Amino acid sequence: MKYLMIMMGFWITQSVFAVEYLKTREEDMPQPAVNIQYDDGQITEVLVDEWSDVVTLEGERIRLTYQHGYNYKQKKGFSRTLKPDGSVYHEEYSVEYGLMVSKEEMIQAFEVFKSDPNVKKVMSETTAPVNLYGGFGYQDKKPGQPCYKGNRCLHIMASNQNNSLILHSIVKLNDQSVPYPKYDMEHLKRGKK
Repeated sequence: MKYLMIMMGFWITQSVFAVEYLKTREEDMPQPAVNIQYDDGQITEVLVDEWSDVVTLEGERIRLTYQHGYNYKQKKGFSRTLKPDGSVYHEEYSVEYGLMVSKEEMIQAFEVFKSDPNVKKVMSETTAPVNLYGGFGYQDKKPGQPCYKGNRCLHIMASNQNNSLILHSIVKLNDQSVPYPKYDMEHLKRGKK
């Protein structure tokens, strides 16, 4: 009986402190990906933006298609130009490209944020429903840091009606981690800068 009461107390405590996340408004999300490639359920490449333009090439007017995206296997963004027949005219990969994210990646980043143990600990103190937003690319300055060039890291922020900034984290999509669960949050303890 004592064991049953402890278990019931644990269950009630856990359910009382469950965080309610509000659905992010569609207009606050990035654009959906033009195309996503998967391997075993993991994103391997995302085509974030695509447009066409008529240009003069070798004296002939032709329509070229331009693409921007990110390749998770290479850990690089890409810029690609396609000929009218779909063949590649020019393609370049660089760690300097690819900071823009898709809606699908943003949803994935929210899930990584919500499941991180350090984030859960902070968020467990929140009683009002929580809004998540973010998506801005983040890059560390020094080699060896978790979000150094080539990694796909995003700012994720949480707020509610009582607090304009509950938590600001950096989510790394490459390995589904939160390397900086309390990014730039120390100023809140000291008073605003």
